[in-house]
Formats: sequence, C-alpha cells, structure tokens
Amino acid sequence: MRRPAALIDAARRWLYEPPDSVAAPSPGLRALATDARRLASELFQGGGATIDTPPDPAAGSPLAVRTVVQADGDVICLVDERHCADVDLRRAHGRQVDAWFVGVGSTLRGTTEAVRTAAVSLGLATGLAAGTAAGTLWGAVGVSALAVPAFRAAAGWAVRRALRRALR
Repeated sequence: MRRPAALIDAARRWLYEPPDSVAAPSPGLRALATDARRLASELFQGGGATIDTPPDPAAGSPLAVRTVVQADGDVICLVDERHCADVDLRRAHGRQVDAWFVGVGSTLRGTTEAVRTAAVSLGLATGLAAGTAAGTLWGAVGVSALAVPAFRAAAGWAVRRALRRALR
C-alpha cells in the first residue's frame, strides 16, 4: 500500500500541474472564448480550416498551396502543379500551417485550463458549503476531497460529449 503522503502528492500533481505546452495559452477568457468560437466555426461549420498560400502575383495563378484541416483529423494538402518544385513556397506554407496548429494548441490548452479551474473551484465551493452546513472543518475537507475529482470528471465527460455531438 502506498503511503498517504505519496497519494496526496500524486493527487496534487494530477489536479494542479499544467500540461506541457509549446505556446502560452490565450491571455484572457474573452480572447479564449473568441478563439474557441473561431476555431469551432472553421472546423465544424466551414467543413474544415483552410490555410492558403498564394503564389507570386506575376505567376497568374490564384492559389499555389491549400491545406484543409478537418475536424475528424484529416489534413488535405493541395499544390498547384506549376508550384510543385518551389521549395521556398512549400516552406512558407509549412510555416503558416505550423502557426495555425500552434494557435489551435494554445486555444485548446487555455480551454482545458479554464474547465479545470472551474471544476476545481466548484468542487471546493461545494466542500466549503457542505462543511459550513455541517459545522465542521473536517466535513468541508472531506466533501472537497470527493467533490473536486467528481466535478473534474463531470467536466471532462461534458466536454467529450459535446465534441462527439459536434463531430456527428
């Protein structure tokens, strides 16, 4: 059997350590909400996010490279046959696609952190309310210890359910 201190440390890490990230999350909840709405619109209403790289205007072609990222995970890249050998254009397009994915990762990390914070706060508030009603400090600690993971699990379930519905 593991020691109680080790269990408490494992629970603390699970609850409070942020995931590894490449980019910083969105600066605030309003910006996060705007980013999430834009991303949902691109992926679910528009049939996928489209990243276009126009060629040199003198080439006469309206589009050189287009990448479409769909919500089901498909990534489709189309290259105009006149630009297949243009390494610089492909690299520039690759940088645009990378920047899009970094932005998506930042939005998803920010959303995850917001949901985690809300679930933990709601669990702690429930524990404090129950402890106050019972009139004991240990009642508040006990209910909080049970409520925080329960609210986190419920929040995770709600997010997964919403994503399943959106992907249908």
